[in-house]
Amino acid sequence: MDELRDAVEFLSGRGMNVPIYNSQLCLVPRDLWPYCRQSISDWKNIYLEECSKCAVQETCGGLFALGEKMHSRHIKAIY
Repeated sequence: MDELRDAVEFLSGRGMNVPIYNSQLCLVPRDLWPYCRQSISDWKNIYLEECSKCAVQETCGGLFALGEKMHSRHIKAIY
């Protein structure tokens, strides 16, 4: 995440539009949330059971349906 933050800050500081795609908000530091985009098509976007308790699920990108069985162990609800 340090490298991602450095790259976002560098590019954004030079006036570039810097979106972060396909990342779950619980895995990204809060200061990078404004750069995160919901980019997965509705028909292939899922949320895990843990996500149903999350306060930011509506703005989170979720996961590709194929990631239901294989995903980060660090996905957790934000309260």
